[in-house]
Amino acid sequence: KIIDLINKMHIGDVDVIAFSSQPQVNRLFKVAKKYQLEAELKSGLGLCYVAAIGPLVKEVLNKRGVNVEIMPQRTFFMKPLVTAIAKFLSKQEQLGL
Repeated sequence: KIIDLINKMHIGDVDVIAFSSQPQVNRLFKVAKKYQLEAELKSGLGLCYVAAIGPLVKEVLNKRGVNVEIMPQRTFFMKPLVTAIAKFLSKQEQLGL
């Protein structure tokens, strides 16, 4: 499933990817490396919006060269993350992006 996700991201079929933990980020990159899909992963992450549940996850992503566009402002739980994603996408739609 992770390989399928990487491939879908690489061809632009993923609009947003959300990360809720550091191990989740590390696992994605570990699988990409194991199957020699690092270039596809990097490309795919540049084609979609990236959301992080909080500053620790954002830092892990940033250290891997990933730009995080979406993150809750104050509370770092799933509901605020989903709300932040919905607000972000609504704003992008209003801007015609």
